[in-house]
Amino acid sequence: YPSDWGEVDAVIIPGGAAGANDGTDWMQRLCVEVKGLAEEGRVRVFGLCLGHQVVAKALGGEVIKNSKGLQAGSIDVLLTNDGQRALNTAAIQIPMLFHHNDVVSRLPPGALSLGVSEGCGVQGMVVGSNVLTMQAHPEFSTEAGKQSL
Repeated sequence: YPSDWGEVDAVIIPGGAAGANDGTDWMQRLCVEVKGLAEEGRVRVFGLCLGHQVVAKALGGEVIKNSKGLQAGSIDVLLTNDGQRALNTAAIQIPMLFHHNDVVSRLPPGALSLGVSEGCGVQGMVVGSNVLTMQAHPEFSTEAGKQSL
């Protein structure tokens, strides 16, 4: 982590094999750093999959094992009005690629939901003007999604 975030404009927290509830030193530190960045409001924070879960936990939300098990492949997400605004789309439903076992079960205070799917009630969120997260993997191509399965 940088000792001074002054030169940083944005942070991307990607997916990974770890879990937001792992309790490891580095995960606890990540949550502290994310909370500080979100509260300070200058640095943009973009969380994907694990990053979505880490941001939710760091800001007071809840992350649990998905009772429906592994969610993998292309899944349709029903966007909320806030989700349509955040993603700058008029689409009501969009297909997205997923590969995860954990889900955000409760949004942090002040967070706005981006959308829902059959297997996951919190598919993303916006917090303030500098935090955007999504459970999906928009960085995956169709081929990368197939390889992850």
